[in-house]
Amino acid sequence: MKKPVVFLDACVWLRGITYPYEASGWVLYLSMTGEIKVVSSPLLIEEVKRNLRRQDKPHFLSLLQTVDPETIELSDHALFSWAKVVPLKDCHVLAGAVTGGVDALLSLDSAHILKRKVKNQFPLPIFNPDEFVSWFSDQKP
Repeated sequence: MKKPVVFLDACVWLRGITYPYEASGWVLYLSMTGEIKVVSSPLLIEEVKRNLRRQDKPHFLSLLQTVDPETIELSDHALFSWAKVVPLKDCHVLAGAVTGGVDALLSLDSAHILKRKVKNQFPLPIFNPDEFVSWFSDQKP
């Protein structure tokens, strides 16, 4: 099986860091063990760091280096091309997944990203972490 390449929404990072035994935590574990590859953007990493500091969990910042995502830059064009699909604050998530050439986008954002309308307009599969872990387990021999 080819190693899956995924883009994680900030909510998946935050949930996985805070609750390592839930599906989001397993996604981070799969990345740390080299079974999947994570791609991210500076905008998304900054969002995760900002939220960890705001939640008074700065001690979790080191996990970002442990997962060690491949980081890609996003153009303004890539960012704003999704403005009619999701709120502006979420455009960087969709743009990052497409620009990063990933196999799937993982999110917990049911209000904006996991909606059927978004999934129908997005060129890649969008999974919540539970769906991805289940899919990944089914692919293993």
